Amino acid sequence: WITPFTASELLTSELRQKYLNLLWQQVSMTQDMFNELYKKPIERYAEMVQLLPASESHHHSHLGGMLDHGLEVLSFSAKLRQSYVLPQNAAPEEQSKQRDAWTAAVIYAALVHDIGKVIVDIEIQLKDGSRWFPWLGVPTQPYKFKYIKGRDYLHPVMGSFLANYLIPKEAFAWLAEYPEAFSSLMYAMADHKDKSGLLSEIVQKADQNSVTLALGGDVSKLTQK
Repeated sequence: WITPFTASELLTSELRQKYLNLLWQQVSMTQDMFNELYKKPIERYAEMVQLLPASESHHHSHLGGMLDHGLEVLSFSAKLRQSYVLPQNAAPEEQSKQRDAWTAAVIYAALVHDIGKVIVDIEIQLKDGSRWFPWLGVPTQPYKFKYIKGRDYLHPVMGSFLANYLIPKEAFAWLAEYPEAFSSLMYAMADHKDKSGLLSEIVQKADQNSVTLALGGDVSKLTQK
């Protein structure tokens, strides 16, 4: 049985704090804005994934692997985003105006890219025998988990559903003012890579980088320019 933890307890490790600091360095905004737009969703994400692994026997399959992988993909995504000019084919002044919105869209798409696994790949049972789902909040009892045999490859399309429990409504209202960024995010979270454009490309590259590191790479490369 695994003891449930609060977000602050889950994010306290040196490595996880490093990822948060790396993300902070990639976005230019006040601490209050960062806390509201990114830190709070990350804390909710931490409470959802608890100490679950990111895979059964592949990358980040250790306890807490889902959280480590999620934070790493966020850091890589924010860093990769700096190399992309978004939206494509727009005037430079328009790209500058929309910069923060596209950065948020990238980070939110990264945040939810694997979150569906905690519903469709893994069954979580509380000590009283009831099943726990991530939308119920922090587990109130010790829990254990098992991988679901014969599971459908459904987790990529669950992001848009769970995004409602992670991302502030105010953030969605703000992003809706930038229709292209908003629609790209919606398509990315629903795993429509053919319509999400560069957003899915950035997150996919970040995901691949994280997996590569986990399977024998050097985590310190994350901080290299």
